[in-house]
Amino acid sequence: MIPVNLLPWRELERKRIKVNFFYRLALAVILALIFTFLIRSMIGAQISEQQFRNNYLQDAILKLGRDVAAVDTLMAKEKIVNQQLDLVRNLQMGRDLPVYVLETVAQVMPSGAYLTNLQYVGNTLTLQGQATSSAEITELLNNINNSSVLADARLTNLSTFGNEGFVKQQFTISTTVKLLSKT
Repeated sequence: MIPVNLLPWRELERKRIKVNFFYRLALAVILALIFTFLIRSMIGAQISEQQFRNNYLQDAILKLGRDVAAVDTLMAKEKIVNQQLDLVRNLQMGRDLPVYVLETVAQVMPSGAYLTNLQYVGNTLTLQGQATSSAEITELLNNINNSSVLADARLTNLSTFGNEGFVKQQFTISTTVKLLSKT
């Protein structure tokens, strides 16, 4: 056999393997950098998309908060308006009541009795007057209790004054005024 010197060929092969190794290592590093860049880009895109969603939700929450505050304000205004309407309705229903009370007082008064003072506070009507006999005061109490506007007549004070030939009785009657309902 012919002696062949393989030493230069082995060295060339080692160099080629070494160069290929470094090329592959460089390629692997470049691919790793590209892969890392792509992953970071995807994660950054997802983060920015999530931030956009969060900002949208924050804006929507603020808008809803303003809307809720506006609704609360409107509800408070509605409550005030309803209270005012109730007050107007009560005043409207009760505006004819003094007329009915005075008309009823005139109707229930017997002929021998007259009033010296009439006081109307809340639902209580206080009648002060004079009568020539106790029968007239009793008749007045019965007429008040039978009335459609007045009720619960109570004699709170009764006194007699005058001289022997002309005796009068002074009385104070307290009664409740019924509220009339509009139909």
